[in-house]
Amino acid sequence: RFSFLLSTPVVAGAGLLSVLQLTQDETNGIPTAAIIVGFIASFVFGIGTIHFFLRLIRKHSFIGYGIYTAIAAITVVIWGLLTA
Repeated sequence: RFSFLLSTPVVAGAGLLSVLQLTQDETNGIPTAAIIVGFIASFVFGIGTIHFFLRLIRKHSFIGYGIYTAIAAITVVIWGLLTA
C-alpha cells in the first residue's frame, strides 16, 4: 500500500511536466484544453485503479494473477520464438 501511495506524487509530477511541455509546443496540433482534460481524467482513473487494487489485494491472493502472468510470459516467449 505504501509503495502505491509513494508513486502518486511522482506520476502526477511527470504527468504535469508532460502537460507543460505539450502546451508549450505549438506544432503538435493538440488543443491545450484536450491535454488538460486528458491529464485530469487519467489522474482520476489512476487513483481509482489504485483504490480498486488495494481492495482486491486485501480480499484475494495473488495466485490467480501469478498464473495469468506466467501464461502471458510463456505466450510471449513462444510467439517471439515462432516469429523470429
